[in-house]
Amino acid sequence: MVSDRQHVERILIPALMTTILTGIQNGMSVEHRVIIQPTIDLLTAAMREPLADVPADRADKIVRRSMRAVTAASSLNGADKCSIQWYAIARLTVILSDVIQIGQDSTFAMAWDKMTGELGLDSTLTEDDIVSGDELAGQMLLCLQSEGYFQSA
Repeated sequence: MVSDRQHVERILIPALMTTILTGIQNGMSVEHRVIIQPTIDLLTAAMREPLADVPADRADKIVRRSMRAVTAASSLNGADKCSIQWYAIARLTVILSDVIQIGQDSTFAMAWDKMTGELGLDSTLTEDDIVSGDELAGQMLLCLQSEGYFQSA
């Protein structure tokens, strides 16, 4: 049986990415928001997948726990460029690759492909941005670990 903590861990990365993309989307004109919306929809589906067989009252608790952790990790975000924030979460995903499992044909994998391909979020990063993103990824991991998640990373 999958624990609540494991469910939360499966939700955290797509939720963090959704937070960043929503911030990007909010700064765009209405015409351009449609570019990001399909990726946000895929990430939302990726967040729902782990809870498909969980009773509604338990799922609500898991979502609340997830959102508390996302809020804590997002609040560390000293980076003013969304591309650095995205890079930090991408780095965090790589750091956690032994802990989280991403299926090649999963909804999350499709969202990842859209973010790196169509949206080109990593195309504007400078060397300093990458250093900042690496530091932010480390801070986010420590924050999530302090919340009780990803202890084996």
